[in-house]
Amino acid sequence: RHCLDFTYVRGIVVDGLRCELSGGDGICTGNCVEDIVIRNCVCDRNFRQGISICGAKDLLIEDCALINTAGTAPAAGIDFEPDHPTLECINNCVMRNCISTNNAGAGVDVCLNQLDATSLPVSLRIENCRFENNSSGTTVRYRRTSNCATGSVVFSRCSFVREKGCGIGIERKSADAFKLVFDRCKVLDCCAAGGKSDISFFPTKWSERIADGIEFRDLAIRQTKARPWMAANDVNFADRPTAITGRVFVKGPDGSVTTNVLDAALLARAFPSDGEKPYPRYELDYREVKVVDNAPGEAVALAPLSFQSRFCLDFYVARPGK
Repeated sequence: RHCLDFTYVRGIVVDGLRCELSGGDGICTGNCVEDIVIRNCVCDRNFRQGISICGAKDLLIEDCALINTAGTAPAAGIDFEPDHPTLECINNCVMRNCISTNNAGAGVDVCLNQLDATSLPVSLRIENCRFENNSSGTTVRYRRTSNCATGSVVFSRCSFVREKGCGIGIERKSADAFKLVFDRCKVLDCCAAGGKSDISFFPTKWSERIADGIEFRDLAIRQTKARPWMAANDVNFADRPTAITGRVFVKGPDGSVTTNVLDAALLARAFPSDGEKPYPRYELDYREVKVVDNAPGEAVALAPLSFQSRFCLDFYVARPGK
């Protein structure tokens, strides 16, 4: 159970509440609740999420602490994740002056996969918040490449500090979807547990495009170890991003500062192509597979196989036997 669950309500102010040790979320909203204020609240040691915003319109979250979430995924400090394209929304939502720290998941998870072009435009602004010592600072996820949700998600003057993995993680979002902006944010001393890059892109399949349509407005990064500050975290053969813009300042472990203007040349270096194009997808009709055992009762060597991604082999026999 959640400590506090809002559904089909409007005009509610929650001030100074302490939500702790729930078996679910500290606070949960759904079905596009309207005109909600959550202020001066502490969500501590909850099992699934500190706060889950499954749907909200005209929402303000301010001066809250979202801490020590652990138990079951996503285990974020706060999660914006509507479950239906029209019944739920993230519209005119503001989170400001909050801290999200020591959570087993991300400090803030923004998962908008269920929204599409029929949804109310996304309007989410996260400003002057500090995310520290989480598995990652933020993860923004959006899987659609057509019929996309419109609007914007803006992080303004936020700090991502000493995260175990990346400070900023982005999964799949296409250039045609809502605009994603990081305005004068800071990524400081992240990848404490050995992450690959301060800003990480997560294509979930080797044929999917790397996320695109992102603006970094004077983002500042401070590194404790020399490494790429922006990179894709897996092998990927799809088209490279072309609509990532802005300026990023990187202070390396030796104290030197580089200014990086995100243009076509920088994107080509950050996401190098091996010249391959996405491979066609083949669906194998397993009814046509015939297995011949040339030496019954003995092991048979398989022909050498190579795979471009993760794979699983399942073997079936007509009847049990030696």
